[in-house]
Amino acid sequence: MKYLFKKFIFLNNEIKLYIIGLFLSLFLVMLSFLIIFFRFFDRNITLDLIYFFMIFQFIIHLLCFLHFYDFLKWYLNIISMIFVFFIILIIIFGSKWILFHLQYK
Repeated sequence: MKYLFKKFIFLNNEIKLYIIGLFLSLFLVMLSFLIIFFRFFDRNITLDLIYFFMIFQFIIHLLCFLHFYDFLKWYLNIISMIFVFFIILIIIFGSKWILFHLQYK
């Protein structure tokens, strides 16, 4: 019986973590949308805010949904995530570089 009770409490904490992550992610998405849609700030400030929200949401996903809060236990996953992160950066900034350096005549 103790095992079932402990498992139920753990499940509730896990569900709370999912709900917190969901609402934080939705809040950041809506905030990003509102900043872009209503043009509250200058273009450069808007881009900086969007990049900040993107990094913050990435951290929320790592902690709330992928359970990366125990770093000693998940060191191989962290190494693979860093590799994936660098590949994504190369794709994003490579695409931006190509688009900004097109020669239209």
